[in-house]
Amino acid sequence: MICSNSICSGSRRQLQTQVNDALQQLQTVDDALQQLQTQADDALQQARAMLPQRVADLFRAKVPNRLERIMDEFEAAYPQALEKLAAAYPELNETERQIAVLNFLHFRAKEEADLFGLSDNTVNKYRSNLRKKTENAPFSLFLD
Repeated sequence: MICSNSICSGSRRQLQTQVNDALQQLQTVDDALQQLQTQADDALQQARAMLPQRVADLFRAKVPNRLERIMDEFEAAYPQALEKLAAAYPELNETERQIAVLNFLHFRAKEEADLFGLSDNTVNKYRSNLRKKTENAPFSLFLD
């Protein structure tokens, strides 16, 4: 391409300005994403800090769907923990996964039996099966 120095120079300056503007926009987006990540991390930490009290309140309130609501609170505080557990131990059924969460939350067998509407012996059998299937792996392995 043949061009005079002033035309090529002007085109280069214009192109450089566009590149600089694009880089500045990328930096602005990156800063916004970092701020959102910080806010998300803060919200997650707050959910984790409030989890024991919220779960205790739900358990005591004897509201409908307590177990579902407790599980929802857990999943809000520890996203993907249940998916990680299920991926590591696909042979666990839903009740065993829920028992694992409740054990992590320090529920006693009697409290679990109340939530599930089962006998203490049945819950203890679920607990035993859970320990066998996971070989007593600590639940904390599946948390962030």
